[in-house]
Amino acid sequence: MAWANFILLCLGYFLLVFFLEHHWLLSGEMWAEAATSYYFKATHSNILIRLFHPEAGYLALLGRALAFIGNEIKFPATMVPYYYNFSAIIITAISGSMFCLPVFRHVIVSDALRLTVATAFLTLFNFETITFINFAYCGLLVIIGLTIVSLKSEDVAVAAVPWWAWLFTIFILSKPQFVLLFPFFVAAAFVARRSWRILMIACAVAALLQLMSIVQNHASFGTQINTDLAALFEVPLLLLLYAGGFMTALWLGHEPAITLAHISPYALSILGTVIFIALARLFWISRGVVRQLLLIGMLLILGTLAMNIIVMPGQWNFTFAYFEHFQVYRHVLPAFLAGYLIVGAVMLTAAHAVQNWSSRQAGRNQLARYLRLLNIHQTAVVFFVFWFLASGWAYRGISGLAIPDFPITSASSWQQMASHLDAKLKPLCIPINPYPWRVEHHCGVFAPTQMPDPQAGPYRAVPWPGIVQQGIKIEAPVAITQKEKVLGIGFVLKPHDGLQRTVVRGYAVGRTTKGKTILFTGRQEISARGGLIYLAADISDHHYEGIGQLQVYFDAPVRVAIKKDSGGTADTIWYIQRDGLPILSEF
Repeated sequence: MAWANFILLCLGYFLLVFFLEHHWLLSGEMWAEAATSYYFKATHSNILIRLFHPEAGYLALLGRALAFIGNEIKFPATMVPYYYNFSAIIITAISGSMFCLPVFRHVIVSDALRLTVATAFLTLFNFETITFINFAYCGLLVIIGLTIVSLKSEDVAVAAVPWWAWLFTIFILSKPQFVLLFPFFVAAAFVARRSWRILMIACAVAALLQLMSIVQNHASFGTQINTDLAALFEVPLLLLLYAGGFMTALWLGHEPAITLAHISPYALSILGTVIFIALARLFWISRGVVRQLLLIGMLLILGTLAMNIIVMPGQWNFTFAYFEHFQVYRHVLPAFLAGYLIVGAVMLTAAHAVQNWSSRQAGRNQLARYLRLLNIHQTAVVFFVFWFLASGWAYRGISGLAIPDFPITSASSWQQMASHLDAKLKPLCIPINPYPWRVEHHCGVFAPTQMPDPQAGPYRAVPWPGIVQQGIKIEAPVAITQKEKVLGIGFVLKPHDGLQRTVVRGYAVGRTTKGKTILFTGRQEISARGGLIYLAADISDHHYEGIGQLQVYFDAPVRVAIKKDSGGTADTIWYIQRDGLPILSEF
């Protein structure tokens, strides 16, 4: 049954994600650092840089290794996004589902309850967390499970370490939050049986290497880190308040917690502190796996929140901004997983109590007779599923997989510029998701602080060939006309009706000051809330100098973002050559 659950969850999760995100997965577009860092670092001549170059200060071995493999296979640029995105989803589905395997019966005996916990864990991965740059969090549940098995390996008959367990040390070398498990690795290494002890030592070494990378590169890892002594003294109080608020939200559910937080965030924290005390009492009187789940769960919640408070004081402070939404996202994912483990432990305890009561009351109580139809673990599953649905966390998790609208998506032009990548053209500009991210290879944006704000607008309708045979006229700034080499131009668009996704093709024509004909072309599938279309210079010319006036046309009815107080002038993004910018790779 365990293997059947694994296969069922793995396939079911993959199909669910594909159903909800097929527009994104089949678009062949790139996301953030997958384009700006992983793709280009994979082309470096030094293999150590390919695999171990820090990403925002931490090691990102899993993503680097996959990018390295893709580069060695020599995937064309058009195929790379498909390889990255599908690799992330497949590995997430497999890793999250592995908690169903028989080896983890030493953590939770019931196959059904492990399936339930693994399913809840996978719902923590929203659209952004399941992208290529973030999906390594999917190894958390298996690594925690392996640690608990190691802790029990000396006392119970545990099989040898499965071969695949060693692969999960790569996950530890891929995300900073795995450092929080270092004390558990060390503790398990002291008490585990020989083969499991070696695994825990390997995990501890991996966590230590990750920690060393973070410390060595702390400036890039946490530019917000507050080293002020007075601020550090506030950390314990903030941790107490945030941990209490988080625990209340976990048990009450998403909407009730937000409502209570609006009344008083301190009331939320006080109630959560009471819950923590009750859990500590349960830990004291419990034995076995319930005790281990409670201990790891509570410490992992505290560790995750402490890391956020120290590393991101601009967001995690006395304003309690997180209490306004209680969003499930990657920075709090370990805390939510820990919370689900705690809930599982509490539900097991409650199931024991209920079944003991039903045994005593079976002859006198109709409800007790019905409860006797279930065993302890089935009762725990029913309790967990009821809480998961009633609290709203199931809905929040699944809805988080939906594709976000512009400006999070519908801003990438990777497929359009793939031929430039394969030809190794320099300079190179490629807008990517989310807006206004872009690949900059000896390239930049003219006046980047004045780029259009998609949320603010304003917008105006653009005449198109089906209505009027005319486009929109734009004038290049004098500085661009006089000295800049233009690689492309961009426009923020919205569908004319604002109701559905629209494929838009555009082109811009004109002449340079020397009389040369100019042509920029591009294509974008814009969402209901808009998108960025990038019109690139023809690959044979690559860039143009001395641009003055352009006439821009689109083949679908759209509205274009305009400059405020400009009389309706289109807000044009100018992508220009910048020789002084650093090279991303040896591309």
